[in-house]
Amino acid sequence: MQLSSSEDGRPEWSKKPRETIEQLARKKRRQIEAWLAEALAAGMPYTMPDGTDDVVQTRPEDEPNLLGLAIEARDLRDAGETGAGQVLRAQSNQLYAMTPAQMIAVTDAAKAFKKQQLAHSWALKDEIKSALEADDRAALEAIDW
Repeated sequence: MQLSSSEDGRPEWSKKPRETIEQLARKKRRQIEAWLAEALAAGMPYTMPDGTDDVVQTRPEDEPNLLGLAIEARDLRDAGETGAGQVLRAQSNQLYAMTPAQMIAVTDAAKAFKKQQLAHSWALKDEIKSALEADDRAALEAIDW
């Protein structure tokens, strides 16, 4: 319901006009972006080398750190280093010492996790496009993360 004016200018409650299918599609695209941000903010569950289950942070601001750790790990591996000389801080704020091979594994997993989340968001956006092309409001309304 929304407040509007009657023919004689008096305020009255009237039904809110139904959003167009294009408006609904824009709303769904914004929702998908929000869902993606939430998924990345939640992070990637991961079993650390010591057996502890924790979460690797995968927010956009975490990406440079993960990339730096991955590059350093590859450099250390190529130099023949095998000791646990690198440290990853997980979402719990716990520090985990890792060998280059372990750091490569965790950063590769984080990269794959992000790619999976992006692919999911792209698939949903493709569903929006298909629903619009078919003028299928019900299909559009059914899109969910």
